[in-house]
Amino acid sequence: MQRGKDNPRPGAGHRTISPSWKLRERADLPRDDPDYLNPASQGPTKPINVAAGGCRNMDITKYELYGGANLGLYATAGNGYLLVPKGFAESKADTLAGRLGVDWYAVSVCGTRLLGAMLAHNDFGMILPKTIEQSEYEVLRGVVGGNVTVLDVRYTALGNLVCANRRGAVVSPLFNNQERSAIQDALGVEAVSMAISGYDQSGVLAAGNGSGTVVHPMADEEDIRLISEVLGTRVEPSTINNGVPFVASGVLANDTSVVVGRLTTGPEIMMLTRAFMG
Repeated sequence: MQRGKDNPRPGAGHRTISPSWKLRERADLPRDDPDYLNPASQGPTKPINVAAGGCRNMDITKYELYGGANLGLYATAGNGYLLVPKGFAESKADTLAGRLGVDWYAVSVCGTRLLGAMLAHNDFGMILPKTIEQSEYEVLRGVVGGNVTVLDVRYTALGNLVCANRRGAVVSPLFNNQERSAIQDALGVEAVSMAISGYDQSGVLAAGNGSGTVVHPMADEEDIRLISEVLGTRVEPSTINNGVPFVASGVLANDTSVVVGRLTTGPEIMMLTRAFMG
């Protein structure tokens, strides 16, 4: 990725801003992980190039963040940007952004590194929890281009509750009709309320881009049919990272590439291939 006076490091125009309060201790943040500050542990693996059905080539590659395979928990990607947690190694962000073909930006959401869990977005907008810091909101608004909405709802882990692309959004039934309508307006697409495999956390149970979606392995035919209808994509049930059913926790995808957690197995890669390449 070239840099220079007229093309600074991606994210340089959106400086990372420390929150006004200290990061809360969270049971789901890796405090004692020996690989947390070890960039060498986050090295890439060989790309797996897949192409089928006359579709253009798309790479599916493996990667890791903070020594673990939960890429989709800490980072999130769109067709115009990759968001990584503040403090993430620049060289690793460059590599990951290069895989996805976008610029990267180092941000926080509600003082945490859980970007994928806390926000949801598509090509038309982004929704943020009401606990977002004003400084964080301003940075994200600059990245997305202005169409950022703070959702005044009870729930804060919006990324776990909403799966969206440029054609539609599948949202958790935990949202009432008024809240679902607010999500629909913010993202500029139809939002359909549904559980997946009996779970209400629809956002973490499905992950995709403009051509394909992977869902919880126990999704039934009706789930798959409805998700395909709403998002306008192929849909395949799968696990990620050697058997994890919460597929969004281990997937970063846009219309250029797909990056998955390093523990993802060969059979899982094949299911991803079917979903994203047909």
